[in-house]
Amino acid sequence: MPVSILPAYEAIFCAALIEPDVMDTPPAGAFEVAVRATSLLQGGFKKRRADLPVFDPEAVKRMAEYLAPPVIDTYLKSLVSRCQRVSAALCTSGALAPDNEILADAAHTLAGSAGMLGFVRLADDGVRLEQALRHRSPELPSLAARLAGSIEATLSEVRNISSLSRPCSNE
Repeated sequence: MPVSILPAYEAIFCAALIEPDVMDTPPAGAFEVAVRATSLLQGGFKKRRADLPVFDPEAVKRMAEYLAPPVIDTYLKSLVSRCQRVSAALCTSGALAPDNEILADAAHTLAGSAGMLGFVRLADDGVRLEQALRHRSPELPSLAARLAGSIEATLSEVRNISSLSRPCSNE
């Protein structure tokens, strides 16, 4: 089952409804887009879809149509760095305080980077942790553990991708 992703303009419309300070007046059609987004996210953020893969290679193929391999490699390195920072942050005392805006922002950024590169499970779990922090969910510990697992799976997948893209040496 393919993962549904909202086009950028639809996400902006939803943000205008959810966060009133994003825009003074939501654009025409914003409510209808929000209803569509809700139907796409049926089931909410309570449970991660069991069928989400760690990595969707089609995302990188789409990126490769517009970006040179060294640029994609730079994005992958940046993702690894973000994974390491969020992973370290999850281990600090007080990390799961419901008002931890720094961790919520880091999870948001990590989710965006991961989604852009096709790491759909990490993107999903990053968004879930961000929302749980911002909405003071009692599920924070389990969502943090799930994000930590997704980070490990993503780092393993990045190592696999990196080893596949290196030329073989005849030593």
